[in-house]
Amino acid sequence: MLPKNSNPSQSSNDRPFSALGLCAAIAACLAMFALPGLAWADSTFTLTVTKGAGTPLAGKNVYAFTGAGAYTGKSGQTNGSGEVSFSLADGEFKFRIDTMGCQYWTPVQSVPATLSCTHEILHVDATMTVEKTYLS
Repeated sequence: MLPKNSNPSQSSNDRPFSALGLCAAIAACLAMFALPGLAWADSTFTLTVTKGAGTPLAGKNVYAFTGAGAYTGKSGQTNGSGEVSFSLADGEFKFRIDTMGCQYWTPVQSVPATLSCTHEILHVDATMTVEKTYLS
């Protein structure tokens, strides 16, 4: 039996696809070529940067690198809660935090197994007094 509104004189190659049929064909092709573990969407990874006792560090530049150390081209700045988020494909990543002229590195994180971590930068508040003696 021919589909409704089809022309019997048309060959099967000339019959138009319905939108539903086309979607099903595309889905079948995607499923056929899908590889185990292939990610179709990125995951959001959130890094929280603190300076001890959970005190957030805001306004710090953070850069994302692969686990092997290649720069991904992704960077961000920590917000008022010390958090910065990155959209990342599955894989291993480490992050560099720049603060006070120094660079601090997180351990390597596996995405999507781990989608957040907190990195504490040891910080001690210090007061310094400078006195000068004048010799005449």
